[in-house]
Order: sequence, then C-alpha cells, then structure tokens
Amino acid sequence: MLFKKSVNLGVVLSVLMTVVLFALSYLLNTSLYVNLTIFNATPLFFLPLITAICIFSSFWSGVAAGLVAGILLDTVSNVVVCFNSAVFLIIAVAVWLLANNLFNKNIGAALTLSLIASLFYKMLWWLVNYFPFLSLSESLTLLLEYAVPSAVYSALFIVPFFFVYRWINKIKTN
Repeated sequence: MLFKKSVNLGVVLSVLMTVVLFALSYLLNTSLYVNLTIFNATPLFFLPLITAICIFSSFWSGVAAGLVAGILLDTVSNVVVCFNSAVFLIIAVAVWLLANNLFNKNIGAALTLSLIASLFYKMLWWLVNYFPFLSLSESLTLLLEYAVPSAVYSALFIVPFFFVYRWINKIKTN
C-alpha cells in the first residue's frame, strides 16, 4: 500500500448523499412523469439543497455545489446562457456568508435563508424572462401568482435537506 490514509466515513457519506440528492433533485425538476405543482407553485429542489449544503459545508464545497446545480439546470433551460450557473453561484456565496457570519445553524435560520435564496432566484428569473417582454399587469400577475408561491413552496423543502446534512455533519465531526 503506497498511500495509507484513513478515510473519514463522514466525508464519504457526505459526498455520496450529495450526489444522490443532486440526482434526485435533477430528476424531480426535469421529469415529465413527476409533477409536484400545487396551485401554480412548482418547487425548485436545488435551492433548498444548496442552502443546506452551504449551512453545513466549507465555503468551497458550497460554491462548487451551487455551480454544479446551476450547470445542471442550464443543461435543460431555455433562457439566457449560464443564467442559472451565475445565479446559483451568487446564491451559494451569499448563503454561506450569511449562515456562517450572521445566522445560527438551526431550522429557523435555514428556513429564512432558503426563503431568501428562493425569492432572490425567482425575482431575478422574473426580471430577466418576463418583466421586459410583457405588459406590467401580465408580468405582475406572473410574479404574484407563480414566482412568489413557487419560492415559498421551494423554501419548505429545506426541512428534510437540513436534517440530512445536520446528521451528516455530526458524523463528520465525530
């Protein structure tokens, strides 16, 4: 054995769980067979997932996760090239900075950060895709009937992701 290093079970579990959750989020967001829309609100699972990763991971892990999530969404998106990559990168940096410098690592803070991230993404999405091209009344209707409810609905999915990553963080630190 040339290189003998002890492998931290928490790190392996964290990487494995992140890959599985990314794949599941990608499939749920792009699948034609699974529709989780409730009253015009469609969740975007990557936003709470990135929030949970940024709360419990290092800076570069959070930024990399945000960039990968953005690239995955850009592969199936029909909007501006690299829009999701840039926005998710900004969200990952902001959430990591807020989570590690301003908020505690509890479920209330996670819900707040997830809601802020979701609202920021949906507002930018609306500003880039709808606001310049529709009348004011149509674009405000889209904002209030689709974007804001979707942001709130997306933010609620932080709860399972938060507890999964808190559990993984406990394993990593032990």
